[in-house]
Amino acid sequence: GRRTPFFITICAASVSGGMGISVKNYKRCFLRALLFLALLMAGSGLWQKRHPAAEMTNQQQIYAYLTGEMGFNAAAACGIMANIERESDFNPQVGGSFYGLFQWGGSRKSELIRFCEENGFDHGTIEGQMHYLEQELDNGYRKVKEHLLQTENTPEGAYEAGYYWCYYFEMPGDIETASALRGALARDRYWPDYNPSALLPFMGHIDSPEEGKAYTGTVVVKGWAICGLEITKVTAYVNEKQIECSFKPRGDVSSVHPGYPEGKEGFIAYIPSSCLREGGNEVVVCAYCGEAEYSLGKVSFTCSDLDITPPKISNVQITDITENGYTVTCTVEDENGIDRVQFPTWTEKDGQDDIDPNWEMSEQSRGIMSDGTVTYQVRTRNHKYEGGTYNTHIYAYDVAGNKQVAVTECVVPEREVYFGSVVSEGAVVTSEDALAVLKFVVKLAEPDERQALAADVNGDQSITSEDALLILKKVVKLLEFFPVEQ
Repeated sequence: GRRTPFFITICAASVSGGMGISVKNYKRCFLRALLFLALLMAGSGLWQKRHPAAEMTNQQQIYAYLTGEMGFNAAAACGIMANIERESDFNPQVGGSFYGLFQWGGSRKSELIRFCEENGFDHGTIEGQMHYLEQELDNGYRKVKEHLLQTENTPEGAYEAGYYWCYYFEMPGDIETASALRGALARDRYWPDYNPSALLPFMGHIDSPEEGKAYTGTVVVKGWAICGLEITKVTAYVNEKQIECSFKPRGDVSSVHPGYPEGKEGFIAYIPSSCLREGGNEVVVCAYCGEAEYSLGKVSFTCSDLDITPPKISNVQITDITENGYTVTCTVEDENGIDRVQFPTWTEKDGQDDIDPNWEMSEQSRGIMSDGTVTYQVRTRNHKYEGGTYNTHIYAYDVAGNKQVAVTECVVPEREVYFGSVVSEGAVVTSEDALAVLKFVVKLAEPDERQALAADVNGDQSITSEDALLILKKVVKLLEFFPVEQ
C-alpha cells in the first residue's frame, strides 16, 4: 500500500520505539528523526532566521531525504541540490517531455511514473521522485552513488560532488562548463547553508551591564555570541544610539560549546558617555552572521556621575625620519583610563587615498601604550612608498568614549631605492628582479650601487640566493614585506 510520507515518518520514528520496524529501517528513521529535530530545535538559530516558515521547504525536504534516508553527507547533498536547482529549481512538477526534479526524459520518465504507481506514490511529488531516485542510484547509477558516498565533507567536497553528479548523472550539453558551474554553486551557495556547523543554533549572553545595576563614571557592554557560521559583527544600541563592539576570544565559551567557530566568541565595547544619561538607561545587543540578525536581549540599568572629560594629549614628538617612515610619540592621560589611541595617516599626494579605511578601530592604526607614553610607527610601505608631506592625526579615546585630537605633519625623504626592484627601479617587483639577483650570486653580472641596495632584501649586507627566493615569494604574494622593511 501507500507509504507514509517520509517527512511524517521522521516524526513517527522518534516515538515508535522501534516497534514493528526492522533494524535497518529503524536506524534510518532514527537518523531522520535526529535531523528533523535538529532543524526544529535550531529555534532562535540560523535556520529559523533564514527559513522562518514552520513547514519544511522543498529544499529542506530534499536535504533531509538525501542525508537521512540515503546516507549522503552534507557536501554530497549540496552537490546534488546544486544540480536540482539548475534542472528544476526544486519544483517536482516542472517540465513536459523532461519532467521533475531531475528532468527525467524518455524511458526514465516512463520508469518514474511506473515505479510510483506500483509503490503507491504520486509521481508529481518530492516523496515519489526521491524514492525513485534512490532505486535508480541502486541500479543503473551505482557508480555515481558510491562515488558521492565517499565525498569529503568539506567545501571542496561539495564542489566535487556537484561537478561529478552533473558529469555522470545529468550529462547536459556543454558538460564541462555546466559541471564546473554546478560545482561552484554547491560550494558557494549550498555549503554555507547546509554544512554541519551551519545547523548549530545561535546562542549568546550579555554579561555587562547587569539588569537593574547602578553604574558610576563608565559602563562597558560585554558578553559572548556564537553561531554555526562565524559571527561577523556585534552591535549595541544604547538608548537607541548605535555602537560597534570589538571581538575577543572566550575560551570559557568554546570549551562549553565545542564545534562552533573559535576566536571571536566574546565581544566588548566601552559605552561613550554621549550615549548615556543620568538615571535610567537601556541597551539592546544584536549579533550578526552575514545578513542574519540575532537579538541577545535588552538590559536596563542606571547611571550617575558620568565621565564627560576627554583625555589629555601632550609632548607630541616626531623622530627617526627616514625614507622608510618615522616615529610619533606622545603622552596621553585620563583619570578613568585610556581605551585606545589611533593614528590615521595619509600623504598630501592624491589626498586620503592611502589612509587606513578602518583607522578608528583597526590595530594597523593603533599606537602602543606604555606607562602613559604612546608610540606609533608610520611606514611608507603602507603609503605606496611615497615621499613628501605626511599627515598623522592623533585620536585618544578614554574608556567612557570621550576623545581628544592632535595634529602632526612630517616631510619624508623621497625614496631612491625600492627593495627588490633590481631591474625596474619602481615599486613593483617581478620575477625578472629575482633572476637578476641570481645572476649576481653566480657572478654572471655585477650590480651597480643602486642594484646592490635593492637586491639585499633580507638586510644582511650581502646578496645571496635567499634574497632571490624572498623576491619570488613577494611576486607570488607569499610575502607581504621584505625583512629589511619590517
